[in-house]
Order: sequence, then C-alpha cells, then structure tokens
Amino acid sequence: MRNDEKKLYGQYVREVRERLGMYREEFGELLGGLSGETIRHVEGGHQNLGKTAMAAVERLASADVRETPPAYRVRIPDSPTLTPERAADLMLDEKLRAQAAAVATALGCDLRKAMTIVIENRLENS
Repeated sequence: MRNDEKKLYGQYVREVRERLGMYREEFGELLGGLSGETIRHVEGGHQNLGKTAMAAVERLASADVRETPPAYRVRIPDSPTLTPERAADLMLDEKLRAQAAAVATALGCDLRKAMTIVIENRLENS
C-alpha cells in the first residue's frame, strides 16, 4: 500500500472504530488481539493491517444488525460449521463475552449477534 493509501485507510479504520464507540485497545482485540498502539499506527497511516484484520474491519463496518443467525450456523470460509459444543465453549470465555458486550453496545444489536461477530473473528485468527 502506498503512503497516501495507508493514510486514507487509516482514516477509514478510525471512522469505523469511532462509530462503534470503542477505544483503540478494544478495537484491536476484535481485530485479533492487536494492541492499541498498533491501531494508532494504522490510523495514522504508518502501518498496514493483515488480511484477516482488514476483513474484520469490513465485517464490523458493514455488520447487519437486523439479522441474527444462530451461532451453530456460523460459517467460516474454508472451515467446517461451528458446532454447538464449540460455540458453547467460546461463549463461556469471559474475555469474549466482554468483547461481545462492547460490540452489542456499539452496534446497538443483541448480544447473540455480537457474539457471532466476535466468535467469527476468533475462529479466523485461531
């Protein structure tokens, strides 16, 4: 990415984060455990995000909060369907629950939809 493209993309990332009402640290966690400092560098146009983090930004930017698919139907590209047992394990993770609560508040969606977004991101990064 050229420098001017990095700056434009960084502005976009910041707009998405601010629309969600999140601190850099919270947003970085949703993008796969990135630090707040990394998000600051991206927003400033000094650093690129990886493909997975860029995809997560797009998901968060375009999250459709009207539809809430069941967790067991979540499909990850090139991955098997998430089983109800695995979903339950992920839902018991306190850190994921806190992230989902933040996403639900930011997007104004229900906790189930927010948990789906957070779990998709976690599975893509594992």
